[in-house]
Amino acid sequence: MRTVKVFLAFATSLKRRPKQADFIGAYLQAKVRGRYFVKLDARFKDYVPEYAEWFGRPLRLKKGIYGQRFSGKYWSLDFTEWLLSEGFEQSTADTTYLIRRHGNGEW
Repeated sequence: MRTVKVFLAFATSLKRRPKQADFIGAYLQAKVRGRYFVKLDARFKDYVPEYAEWFGRPLRLKKGIYGQRFSGKYWSLDFTEWLLSEGFEQSTADTTYLIRRHGNGEW
């Protein structure tokens, strides 16, 4: 929370307008790092008969799911990688603080 307060104070002093974004289903978009398996309960195959063959056996996850212990961390890593590839710089003091400078040195 401290980083947010410092950032807002700094942006205000420079008369900048910070922007924010909300990601719907963010955890569901993250690639899973490691091997995680789930088993869908066979009782529910009647509700989706086209996928009946997948119920009752282990399935490997390729994307994160809500409730998984590291879902937030995986999404944060993916998002940070993308921001860095788009030219943002990561703070050494707080790794959740990223900034992008324009050609004239402004951010």
